[in-house]
Amino acid sequence: MLIEQSGIQTVFCIEFTTAFSKLSPKEFVEEMLVGRVKPRKMIVGYNYHFGRKKSGDAKILKDLCKHFHIEVDIVEPFIFDGMAVSSSRVRELIKNGKMEQASRLLGRDYLVVGKVIEGAKRGQTLGFPTANLALSDELYPPLGVYAVEVFWNQTAYHGLANLGRNPTFQPNRSEFERPISLEVYILNFNEMIYGEEIQIHFKKRIRDEVRFDSSSQLLYQIKRDLEWAQRNVFGNRVPAIQ
Repeated sequence: MLIEQSGIQTVFCIEFTTAFSKLSPKEFVEEMLVGRVKPRKMIVGYNYHFGRKKSGDAKILKDLCKHFHIEVDIVEPFIFDGMAVSSSRVRELIKNGKMEQASRLLGRDYLVVGKVIEGAKRGQTLGFPTANLALSDELYPPLGVYAVEVFWNQTAYHGLANLGRNPTFQPNRSEFERPISLEVYILNFNEMIYGEEIQIHFKKRIRDEVRFDSSSQLLYQIKRDLEWAQRNVFGNRVPAIQ
């Protein structure tokens, strides 16, 4: 989605097979680049590696491409807070629940996109109906409660997201017997969106997921989480439309 929004028209996804992994840097340039893509110019990062056992680097690529009159630009590292910004650093921040730091490096909030599916509807009985998302093979932050912005139908809403295993309502099942779910309570929202696709933008981690002894204790905590998010994350700001 983000690639499409940037204006890129074509993406080649090469299956990483055993045969592909054994290509030497020279074979990669000749067979994959010259033989298939036929580029006139390539842009790679300073730490780009390719070929068997990562034996090729940006300089080797530049030297090999000279023979085929392919121009190669090497992008130098982008330094932020004294460190080079990298996908591995961003992933590590997300895995540790440091959403604000990840957002600063990305230049945007980390988001996941998913379709709303029918859940157990426990939130309705508590007065906090939630949109349940079908989880996909994405990078998710640690289990817990998050302040989020929800984008649907070109409109942004504030919300709370719970990424977890619902221990309060499944106390007799072990942790790993309970499936992970992503449930989002959207503030000031009363639409039927089953089957609709929504975006969840993670703003800030609020707390770990914990088991409560009763629904009333959980309800009290949800209200406290909302108050905290409104005070520390949302304030009186109107979220920007994307």
